[in-house]
Amino acid sequence: MRRHWVIAAAAVLLFDVAWAAIFRAAPYAAHWTVPLVTVAWVAVGVAIGLVFGLRAKLGVAALAVAGVGLVDATLGWALTWIIGPGQWTRLELTANDTRPVWLGVTLQIVSVVVADACLGLIGALVARLLVRRRLSASRAPAPAPRS
Repeated sequence: MRRHWVIAAAAVLLFDVAWAAIFRAAPYAAHWTVPLVTVAWVAVGVAIGLVFGLRAKLGVAALAVAGVGLVDATLGWALTWIIGPGQWTRLELTANDTRPVWLGVTLQIVSVVVADACLGLIGALVARLLVRRRLSASRAPAPAPRS
C-alpha cells in the first residue's frame, strides 16, 4: 500500500505542475481551467480512495488520501507558487486582513486535507459497494434450465 501512496502523491504533484504550467501559459483560460481542475481534483481523490478502499479499512483509506492531500496542499502548493498561479495575495490568505497570514495558510492546508479525506472515504465506500455487488453476483445461484 505504501507504493500506491507514493504513486498517488507523485501523480498529484505532476497534476499540480501540469495545471500550473497550463495556467501560466494561458492565464486568460482561467474561467474554464478552474472548474476542470476542481472536477479532476474530486475525481483523483475518489479514485485514490477506490484503490485504497479495496486494500485497506475505510479509515485507513481516508487517512491515506488525506496524506496525499497534505502533500498536495504543501509541496504541490509550493510548486505552483514557484511556477506562478499558486501565489496568493495577502488579502486572499487573510480574509480581508482579519487574521494573520500563518493562520490563513494553515486553514487552507487543513481544509484541503479534510476535503481529501472525505473524498477518499467516498472512494473507499464506492469500492466496497462495488466489491460487495460483484461478490453477491458471483454467489447467486445459476438459473434453473428450462424444460
